[in-house]
Amino acid sequence: MNICFASIKKLNTLLRKKKISVCELTNEFLKNIKKNNSKVNALIYINEKNALRKSKFIDNLIAKKKIEVDGLVGIPVANKDTFETKSMPTTFGSKIFENYKPTFNASTVQSMENALCVSLGKTNVPEFAAGSQSYNELFGATKNPYDLSKTSGGSTGGGAAGLASGFYSITDGSDFGGSLRNPASFCNVVGLRPSPGLIPVWPNKIYWFPLNVNGFMARTITDLSIALNNLQNKNKMDPMSMIQKKLDFNLLNKNKNKYKVGVFNLEKFMPIDNEVSKNFNTVKKTLRGLGHKLFSIHKFNINELDDVFIKLRAYYFYISFSGFTKKQKNMLKPSIKWNINLGSKLTVKDLSNVEIKRNKILSNLYEEIQKYDFMISPVSQVLPFSYKQEFPTSINNKKMNSYLDWMKSCYLFSATSLPCLSIPSGFSKNGLPIGTQFIGKIGYDDQLLNFGREYEKETNFTKIKPNF
Repeated sequence: MNICFASIKKLNTLLRKKKISVCELTNEFLKNIKKNNSKVNALIYINEKNALRKSKFIDNLIAKKKIEVDGLVGIPVANKDTFETKSMPTTFGSKIFENYKPTFNASTVQSMENALCVSLGKTNVPEFAAGSQSYNELFGATKNPYDLSKTSGGSTGGGAAGLASGFYSITDGSDFGGSLRNPASFCNVVGLRPSPGLIPVWPNKIYWFPLNVNGFMARTITDLSIALNNLQNKNKMDPMSMIQKKLDFNLLNKNKNKYKVGVFNLEKFMPIDNEVSKNFNTVKKTLRGLGHKLFSIHKFNINELDDVFIKLRAYYFYISFSGFTKKQKNMLKPSIKWNINLGSKLTVKDLSNVEIKRNKILSNLYEEIQKYDFMISPVSQVLPFSYKQEFPTSINNKKMNSYLDWMKSCYLFSATSLPCLSIPSGFSKNGLPIGTQFIGKIGYDDQLLNFGREYEKETNFTKIKPNF
């Protein structure tokens, strides 16, 4: 057994039975990182000294019987480079923050610290997490562990690539337009965009803004459920978290329920790569084989949310970067400048119309989905593409108008606030991972994971590891 790919439950058992210490476990993961990180460029900062110090501290607590070995105690994790970490640099993938050393932890990082995880480093991102290709001028591109000529996706691309490579068991991340789902799909791991408030967001540019959420990725739904059980919390600095009920992510041993599953056939609204479509048809066949009833969602046009998302994203970007100096703004990559420029042109009337439109669309959607227990759709419209390419310029010969166009299959669901779970669902003919999006109802993320777990057990794609 390669301990770096062991489940969290297995690691719990080894630590509890003293088959391995936290220090020894940490060193095993660090060895793997030192051996393979240069191939994928998942971690842009390795937290070796602090990780070993934390490991020794946890071992002492265990030896003195001050804590029980369970949950995430001693488990190797990583933090996204857009989350402030007081023990490590935080650059946001930008030269503007090249030498930034925070004096505090972001809320998600602090939750992992409190759970006695051991952070092994910071994961690579596109500049300010803009776009779904983890490249920046400071650290270069993160490559896909299943094909080193391809991208790992983004913006939590470093996090996903490191998970697939066995560098850690859990990674945190954020999701605005697909940043936890798209890289999970590209790297054959599991990522949840949770209901707003389940995982607190702080610092945050706008309170009560449900498009930007924090969450986690893992190699399996079981590992992810352990992370969520231990890391969901309330934070007074995030009002949405204060009204979110605590969920029980303990998975059912056997899920005997048969569900009504609504199917978003996205080909009606956007171009989808042929292999992705073929894979999605196989997913539908598998779910029917498990006894679930599938229904095409005809009455709701998901594409109507396009204008809503684009303008709200631009509004968020304008607020986020309005305090930057002219020199700093000039240092930003073109796609960020494009968003800021779009946001600067929005009027009160524009934003009012967006909210009126969003309210009408979501009212119809929430009424429509009452017919179903869960919904499904493809995660990404394309297969992993070259890491040298910023974004796909066309799909099925249809030109993409911006760096966001190819991400519609993810970002349109961000605008719904529904929890979305990216699950490995197979591989292309050339061995590239493909994921499917399992979608639940707001506040029922725990039920969504149980539904996804049944599919995961049936298919076992998560067991297929990279060859290097």
